[in-house]
Amino acid sequence: MYNNRPHNRNHNRHNQYREIQIDPELLKFYDSNGNVKPKAYDTNAQEISKIFAESSREINTYTQLRHFYDEVVSLNDKIEENPSSFNELLPLIKMLNAKAAYAQGRKKVSKEFVQFISESLKQVKTPKDMKTFKTFFEAVMGFYKATDKGRRS
Repeated sequence: MYNNRPHNRNHNRHNQYREIQIDPELLKFYDSNGNVKPKAYDTNAQEISKIFAESSREINTYTQLRHFYDEVVSLNDKIEENPSSFNELLPLIKMLNAKAAYAQGRKKVSKEFVQFISESLKQVKTPKDMKTFKTFFEAVMGFYKATDKGRRS
């Protein structure tokens, strides 16, 4: 009977950690007609916030996520003040990918948060897209603050 046991001691350990990935459809701002999806700022943002809240206590803290959100707001404000500065600011917008990867390396944010930033930034091609991303991120932050983890922050 002993020989029928799995040889890998860690077999059960792998089953207790489920791989979470955000469904790419949740991260799309626009429908096929180029309109903001009705669910983007509601259902989708709420689902994403729940995924962020499922991480360990030290990862995806409200403060850490707020740091990224504040940077998105600041960049968006600069674009709204001067729409012609968008192309000049686009490299700084895209640099959020590097900052998210760095934060993940320091175990401050989850891979799901990095996915959120990456997939969102792929959609930012105009000042309107940046404003849409900012509003989407705002909705995620609002729902996140309503989670148990968000309230503790």
